[in-house]
Amino acid sequence: MEFNIEECETPASEVLVFVLSSLKEKRKWPISYWFVDKIKSTVQEQLIKIAITECQKYKINVLSVSWNGAYVNSSTFNILGCKLSEEYSNIKPYFSIDQTKPNVYFTPDACHNIKLARNALGTFRAFKNENEQLIEWRYFEQLFELQNEAGFKLGNKIGSAHINWKGNSMKVKLAVQTLSSSVADALQYLKETSNDFKNCEPTIQFIRIIDEIFDFLNSRTPSGKDFKQLIHMENIIFKDNRMNSHIKYLYSLKTIDGVPLWKSQRKTFIIGFATSIKSIINISKDLLVNHGFKFVLTYKFSQDAIELFFGHMREDSLFSIKWKYKKPFMNQEDEEESTIKLFVDNVSNDPFIKTITDNVLYYISGYKVKKLIPVLQCPNYIKSLFNKSNYTNDHAYCQKNKEAFNNSISIKNRGGLQIASESVFKIVKLTE
Repeated sequence: MEFNIEECETPASEVLVFVLSSLKEKRKWPISYWFVDKIKSTVQEQLIKIAITECQKYKINVLSVSWNGAYVNSSTFNILGCKLSEEYSNIKPYFSIDQTKPNVYFTPDACHNIKLARNALGTFRAFKNENEQLIEWRYFEQLFELQNEAGFKLGNKIGSAHINWKGNSMKVKLAVQTLSSSVADALQYLKETSNDFKNCEPTIQFIRIIDEIFDFLNSRTPSGKDFKQLIHMENIIFKDNRMNSHIKYLYSLKTIDGVPLWKSQRKTFIIGFATSIKSIINISKDLLVNHGFKFVLTYKFSQDAIELFFGHMREDSLFSIKWKYKKPFMNQEDEEESTIKLFVDNVSNDPFIKTITDNVLYYISGYKVKKLIPVLQCPNYIKSLFNKSNYTNDHAYCQKNKEAFNNSISIKNRGGLQIASESVFKIVKLTE
């Protein structure tokens, strides 16, 4: 296949790069680049065909193409043969270059879609679910204001940058932290303890569904848990059904004016998530059944490889271009570090703030117990650090011994938190 691009005197404003990412190994290869200025979808379609055709010459099977949700990209894949702006059952997420070769799927990038989900809610300020209940941005603002007043955070990372997202719209981390289970847990706790949050249940549901979808599309390691768990034969049907129900929920959302959200100007995140899920489920079924794969990591379908490549190319460095070309792909393992940043800078006389403070300190007490376990040698000493419910049922504390200071723990715990005894809590509280 030959494709000629006419010379143009207009300076390039962008560079279009193609990177191959292996599904089985950690290898990634940049294979071509094109300097462009406002590329047209028809030109982009031809470049994709060239890239895939050249790969097939060397017996490299391209199963999927990942891209963000820009309009030109959606238009490109529609030209290639996909059908995207449809009901979920009618979405066609694949196209064919050669009838003798397998179909190639389109998987919109999950990180880009979660940014668009946050942007949509932040712009519209509110959606309606199928029961006409409001999903509102104001609860994020109220949570931020409450945490500022209290001087600490309820186990989440919401800050001014998350609320003023328009100045940080490109930062994936802020979008992921905004629509996360930790924020949903904080709102769940406040819903049960404050009248200002009593109607936030629809917002909590929206956050949890977006968080689960993102986790499903971002499984990185075989040791992942819950929806970050890899796809294998034993769980693919469950994941397929679960994701189908979540996409059905997203398609049921409406603007305040009653327009279906998936038909509005902010539809891209819904179409993107739906297309990614449908593509990945179909690819996974084929790989597990016909190609001997034991599991599939969905992170492999993201465009992080090219983001890392551009990130290193932007760095000021004395290394050669050759080194920059290789560096992003030499160490593929990302280390996750979680830190607890809970500060009580002032003491409030507000009983509600005091109750929240006690819940935070009780959470910290469990962390202290976790750190003491490797140090202590006496079993009785260790046992005295724990709440008795730790030795009976993992979730017994949810029904028994539910004091005002441990309400938030019963919401946040997924089975891995250490539940400290009341004595430890009193010591931590006194020390604080």
